[in-house]
Amino acid sequence: MSNHRPLILFFTSFLVVEVINSLLSRMLNQFGLIPRDPDTLLGIIFSPWLHGNTEHFLANIGALIILGLTCYQWGKTTFWKSTFIIIVCSGLAVWVVGRPALHIGASGLVYGYFGFSVLAGWLAKRFIYLLVSVAIAILYGSMAWGLLPLQNQVSFEYHIMGCISGLIAAKLCVK
Repeated sequence: MSNHRPLILFFTSFLVVEVINSLLSRMLNQFGLIPRDPDTLLGIIFSPWLHGNTEHFLANIGALIILGLTCYQWGKTTFWKSTFIIIVCSGLAVWVVGRPALHIGASGLVYGYFGFSVLAGWLAKRFIYLLVSVAIAILYGSMAWGLLPLQNQVSFEYHIMGCISGLIAAKLCVK
């Protein structure tokens, strides 16, 4: 169990921040990301932990844990490197090209884990990992709709950049 303590703490941190942010009337959301605003550069790192409301948090946390655990099958080092790549690359890309709005939520990381999980099995060329990739693609394939700009209040930019960052992470981290 202690071997997985950092992973448990990582996922728990999302709940802790959600509870604190909720108790503070969403005041922590000021640390989110607004594209091309130098005052929000730290939002590249902080925004995945911030959510607009409890429903937004609940929409992300289940898939975050399931897809995160799917990535964790590649080992701790690969998981942490991939998580870092996804958070930094997707956040930086949204900061550069996103709409001028507040971008918050774990969905960029969720889409990153999705992209990683789908590509990693193909890159590994091992049957069991390939089966996991196919299962993820089938079970979470409807996430593709989130790549389209269908809702004004949804950061499709984070979805796209997260998915691309996950593909990059898989290419860099899976041998």
